[in-house]
Amino acid sequence: MYRPRRRLPPFRYPNFPIQYGFQNHYQLPRQFPEVDTTLFVESAKISKPLLTEIVNLLDKIEEPGPFSKRLMDAAQRSDQARVRQLLREAGVKSDPEININPDGLRLTFLGKTEAGDFSRIMIVLRWG
Repeated sequence: MYRPRRRLPPFRYPNFPIQYGFQNHYQLPRQFPEVDTTLFVESAKISKPLLTEIVNLLDKIEEPGPFSKRLMDAAQRSDQARVRQLLREAGVKSDPEININPDGLRLTFLGKTEAGDFSRIMIVLRWG
């Protein structure tokens, strides 16, 4: 079957892209609901004691002495019961989630009330 050759458009030099006019892209201001800080303030109040416990724990780890070595040794052996006991010795009253891996220790402190979880503070301590 015979097909005639397709004609190419004439070559125009220089071949610059088409310039588009300026387009104004502005957003309309969004409407936000009225701010209610009750839960936010409650979360801050619940987080304060947790932060105090964390600072006390870090101070205990920084102190020269056997505590940091015992804590690291128990964590490297994945002995969560011993880690929890050492945290209690350091003055941690809450019950943090303990996750241990070969590189370090992750403690997640939860600020809870009857209504549910209000805050979560995670601290990662590395040794490797």
